[in-house]
This record gives sequence, structure tokens and C-alpha cells, in this order.
Amino acid sequence: MGDLGYDLGDFARSIVAAIRIRDYRPGDEYGITTLFRVGDPRHERSVEYWRWSNSGSIYGNFLSSVAEYDDTIIGHYALVGFPLLVGKHRMHAAFGQQAVIHPRFRNLKVFMDLACEVFRRAKKVYDVLYAFPNDRMVELKTSLLGWTRVERFAASEVRVDALPAEIPRTLRVRRLDGYGEIPADWYDPAEGEIALAGGGAFLEWRLARHPIYHYVTLAVTEGGIQIGYMVLKLYREPDTGETIGHLIDYETVGGETRPLVGLLAAARGFFQFHGIQRLRFWNKKKPYQEFFNTLFPDHREAFESNLAVLPLVDQSKDILVRPDHWSFAMVHSDAF
Repeated sequence: MGDLGYDLGDFARSIVAAIRIRDYRPGDEYGITTLFRVGDPRHERSVEYWRWSNSGSIYGNFLSSVAEYDDTIIGHYALVGFPLLVGKHRMHAAFGQQAVIHPRFRNLKVFMDLACEVFRRAKKVYDVLYAFPNDRMVELKTSLLGWTRVERFAASEVRVDALPAEIPRTLRVRRLDGYGEIPADWYDPAEGEIALAGGGAFLEWRLARHPIYHYVTLAVTEGGIQIGYMVLKLYREPDTGETIGHLIDYETVGGETRPLVGLLAAARGFFQFHGIQRLRFWNKKKPYQEFFNTLFPDHREAFESNLAVLPLVDQSKDILVRPDHWSFAMVHSDAF
């Protein structure tokens, strides 16, 4: 199949043969952070970021392998464990979050050796792996590593002034400082539906403890009882410098859409105050898809993403590869 565009240049085969694949050891995060800066400079990363997204996970399990040459880390692949609900059935899943190879060593063999070592270990721990890879990575995963692309989908983009302008009279919306008030069981997946991790503990780790990015969370109440939340982010486009609003996550008790109207009206005020004109989000949470399609009939498609899976338990494959069964939001991918 060739090397998919990667070229060793002046490096000899003997140098590639000298690369060693091994498991993560405490302290490797310093070398991995240097690798991030060289191999993926568009995204800000730090030692604290690596610890947060791997060893600091509240779910307590992660797998990380590195490729090493001459005592220098030149490749890294990591999986972090996540709960995955298929209807009422809980599966041990892992999110494929970080794969990076040093630019001077971008040869297909290095990537394959690294990925195969991680997947070998993953088979002993998880039922399924999932990821949101870019187009080049999804081709590698599906062509050579046995993954299935579930779907290629686009973010929805709307004008901020298209959001509802008024909060319904009986609702109150406020900024939420912590996530302890959000239960884990607001969303109860239907039979056969696939839902990723959620709830207060997940959001506290995922958002409040993020070492680099800042998120704004709104809570909606009625009669003093909290009935929904929404997570917002200000994102600066690296190519144009424009700041765009992102709708990272949203959930309501029982999947009701009326609280979303109040949350969206408050979000409109927040974004307009800061001069934001455009809003992007993934309309992939099943209880709310029809609501958003009706509310924003003229939405445009923005950046595209892929959802891919690698089932490690044979009996799970049929349902896991059906795009209409999945329910997720940007919170399950943003800034990992």
C-alpha cells in the first residue's frame, strides 16, 4: 500500500530498526509534551494536560505506549477508558485520543508498531475502542488496523442572532460554578441507543479541571429545581483569528426541549456581549436532533469529523457500526 505520503528522507532502515516500542513510564510525559510541540504544534499541550487526559482520568484506566529512539520519545499513542452505554448495558470502552509521530520519523512502520502494541494490550481490558479521527488517520485505521468508519459528519453552524431571544417566563438561567448538582442519570438511553459518558463527575473532570481551556456552563431552573445545563466555549480560529462560539454540551431532565430554549437565549446574550457572530455545535445527541433541525432550518455545515470504532467483542459489532444509534456531543472530543 505504500507509506501514505510519509517519507524517511535520509534516514536509513537501520535507524527505523533501532526504534523501541514500550509502555509508558512515569516521567515520560515530559518527553511526550516535547513531541506534541514538534509533531502537532497547532494545538497547545503541556505536561499538566497530558496528566489530566491520561493518568488523571476519573475512570482510572488508560493505556499509553511510546516509540523511543536514542532515549528520545519520537512517537506516542494513548487510550483512555470511558463508560459506554448501549441501552441499559454498560460496556468497557476506550477513547483513542492521542496519536503523534515525530516529523523526522513519520514512516508507516513506526505508526503501525506503536498502534498494534496499544491494541494488543487493549484487548485485555476493553470491549470496544472509539475515536473521532481526521481524514488521514481514519484511512490508516480502517485500511490497516481493522477499524470501521461509522460515519463522516459535519458540525452545524448558525448565526448567534438566530438563537431564541427570550427565556421562557417560568425559567431562570444562571452561571454554574461547579458540576456537583448535575446527576449522572438525567439521560437514560433507549434500547439499542449508544450514549457516551456524562453526568456531574464527568463534567467536573472534563471541563472544570481542564488545564488549558476555559468553559462557561449555564444552568436552567424552574421552581428552584435544576432541569438542564449547557456548556459554551470561545474558540479562536487559528487560520483567520476569528473567535467563534462553540456549544460543547447540553442536557435536560428527560430530554425536554423547553429548557433548551431558555439556555439558548442566555447563550445568545453571552455570545453577543462578547461580539461573537457565529456558533458551531455537533447536533448528534439523539433526543434533541429534531428540535435543533426545526429551530435552525437554514444552518450550514462547518468542519467535518469522523466517528470510527474498533469492536473487540464480536457480538457488539452489529450495533456499534450503525450511525443512527450513537448519541454524543463536542464534549466527548473537544481539546483531548
